[in-house]
Amino acid sequence: MPGNHTRLAAEKGKSGADGPKRKGTKPGPAPPMAKQARVSLADVAAAAHVSVMTVSNVVRGREDLVKQETRERVQAAIGALNYRPQTYGRALRTSRTSTIGLLIAVQEEDFLSSPWTSRMVAGLSNYLNRNDYGLLVHGQTPLKLEEALLLRLSNTDGLCVMLSGTSEVRQDLLRRVTQLGLPVVALQEHLDPTQFDDLAIVRQDDYGGGALVGRHLVRQGARRLAFLELAFSFPAMSQRMDGIRSELGKKKGAYVHKMECRGDTIKDVMAVTEKYLSEHELPDAFIAANERLALGLLASLKDRGIAAPDDVLLASFNAFDLWAYAINQVPTIDFPAYEVGARAGKRMIERRESGTFRTRTDILPAKLVRRDEPRDRTLSRK
Repeated sequence: MPGNHTRLAAEKGKSGADGPKRKGTKPGPAPPMAKQARVSLADVAAAAHVSVMTVSNVVRGREDLVKQETRERVQAAIGALNYRPQTYGRALRTSRTSTIGLLIAVQEEDFLSSPWTSRMVAGLSNYLNRNDYGLLVHGQTPLKLEEALLLRLSNTDGLCVMLSGTSEVRQDLLRRVTQLGLPVVALQEHLDPTQFDDLAIVRQDDYGGGALVGRHLVRQGARRLAFLELAFSFPAMSQRMDGIRSELGKKKGAYVHKMECRGDTIKDVMAVTEKYLSEHELPDAFIAANERLALGLLASLKDRGIAAPDDVLLASFNAFDLWAYAINQVPTIDFPAYEVGARAGKRMIERRESGTFRTRTDILPAKLVRRDEPRDRTLSRK
């Protein structure tokens, strides 16, 4: 054990090579402290009274192979010895782990339930797997991002991040992750990648998507719009709003209000819709930031006897399964979430092989999708 080695070295320093010092003899200079060896799997195994393979299974998260009592004993030994996992087998010889980390810093704990996020993760994971890399996923709220998590992610070959928060918060987080000395691919980011070392950005064209929706609604006669989004700062949302405004600015008197919703449940949407309509007249069109919010809006409007698109236009973002099966009468923006993840994987593999990001920014296009849409629908102007 490392503690035993340290104690023996100290005792040897007291007595010296020729035995105990004689009384009255001036002591010589203290011997240099022996460098403490890094704690190994074998050290943890000895402390927990298990095999090295058992410790390895616990470290790798293969809980199905280890009894709970044994796992808890191993975890206690890991904590007591301050063991930090290192790379295995080939990785020890090549300084590669063949693992890419994915840090998703958003507010929701169920972040993988988001259709966009799950598709992006699938695209990233599948591309990496085809190139013999694994994916390590961590989710955390931006303001509770601990250094310990970043240190764990530093044991990977590269790091993909998707951040929420203000530009200042995201800039600080990117500064911290780029200081880990790993190549970083930032997903859905709009900051300038040249501000950071060894960083590339892959995102979809949220501004362009917003402009497509705004243009479509303006052509339908809409001038008074309301945009419903979740009530936390995410760069894609501000880009969509800017895109919508770019089209409304071409029409005199046109505007868009922002509606912020605490969650994407029907109850949440109904509450914010009721509040908005109690303070404003019915707009020409509602725009939902995603298909869940669009479903909530439809239910909320129906509850008030308002039909879409007969009484008010409705548009959305994300042409995923929920839209295709339930609300395909609503024009929406088809974003390439899967392709965003796959492109991030491609850029990371290229960086690992060439030593540099040859492309610092990728922007994947958006597409307006319309099905079962009423033809020649033009709002009457009051």
